[in-house]
Amino acid sequence: MAALSDMPLADPDALSRPYIQLAQGTEWVTLGAVLSQLRGTVASLLDQAIPMVEDQSEEVSLKLEQLAATVDELNSERIRIHSAQQLKIADIRSLERRIASLDDDLAKNLDVQRLQRYSGVTAALTPDRCPTCEQALIDTLLSQNALTAVMPVSDNIEYIRSQKRMFEGILARERSDENERRDQLSAISRQLAEHYAEIRLLRSELVAPGSNPSAAVIEERIRSEARIRDIEGLQAVFNDAIDHLRDLQDAYAKLLEERANLPKEKLSQSDQSKLSHLTELVQSQARDFGFSTFSPSELSISEDSYRPEKEGFEIGFETSASDAIRLKWSYQLSLIELAREKQTNHPGMLIFDEPRQQSSSRPSFQNLLKRESKAKGANQQIIFSTSEDLETLQRITATIECQEVIFPGYILQKIG
Repeated sequence: MAALSDMPLADPDALSRPYIQLAQGTEWVTLGAVLSQLRGTVASLLDQAIPMVEDQSEEVSLKLEQLAATVDELNSERIRIHSAQQLKIADIRSLERRIASLDDDLAKNLDVQRLQRYSGVTAALTPDRCPTCEQALIDTLLSQNALTAVMPVSDNIEYIRSQKRMFEGILARERSDENERRDQLSAISRQLAEHYAEIRLLRSELVAPGSNPSAAVIEERIRSEARIRDIEGLQAVFNDAIDHLRDLQDAYAKLLEERANLPKEKLSQSDQSKLSHLTELVQSQARDFGFSTFSPSELSISEDSYRPEKEGFEIGFETSASDAIRLKWSYQLSLIELAREKQTNHPGMLIFDEPRQQSSSRPSFQNLLKRESKAKGANQQIIFSTSEDLETLQRITATIECQEVIFPGYILQKIG
């Protein structure tokens, strides 16, 4: 198959150019040309009566000579291609070994670079002094001038990668040529088998009775008709494959169009506005609740995880236990506050169980309750369950709009 791109293309004309090539002797001929030639041969044979053997003797002898010359030519070409194939196979094995060696060198250099990065120190690769005893290496048998010109690890990695890409490109071309030579050898072998069968038939016809009809002419007609059927079947399979590729091409073009319509940024303007406002709310809440591990203005919301972060890193164990609780308050309450102003998927309900864990300060807890008492007016509900001292709690709730439900003793009690 020729003129078919290895890469998907959205151009409809790209599928009108591919065609099939068949080996004809030592050359590649298009399937259409071979089919036209065979149809002409069959038409010529049908126009004339089947001759007798005695009338075909000279033509049979001449055809035997021509077939013998063709066979010799094909055998010479097969030997030439086979010899080149053996040399190229050796080259491919050498290239594969070279690429494997480069992979090994690249892995070692990457390990060195990783160790340097982890240690935070770029070790010198010029061994002017012994790393163990600190003695100078002047008295060694190695050339000291050669030791000073050592390529840095990062440059060495880039050099090895460029070498690897170059050899991989050469290997890909060699393998493509190898496949083409293998196909050519297969086609030549198939033609030789057909020619040898025809030579045996012609030789048997030379010694057949002269009154017999020419078996060579009959077989040539049968063989040509069978070859036409095979080629027409191949053409039908090729046409079906092209039709399937057209369907895939239409789907590919639609995907490209949909991808082109996707926003260039990760977030739409609306989502970016929500994320910026959520960041402002988290910073404001953290400030109100007394977050002090670092400045609340350094808090931000990740565009990937939508979780609080500082300078691109998610906040973990670097905060105290009480500040970790304050940050959780800020984040959860900011989400429900954001739903009051922006269209989100928040259910409008939030439940806190013992929010004052880790002994967070009473002012922080008081600010928490005061700020979220506005949820009722926004048709939202925030439920706090706490074992805080009742008198202290009632002094706070007396100043805000809320509903108290007091359970004497344990909420969960044994029945009976």
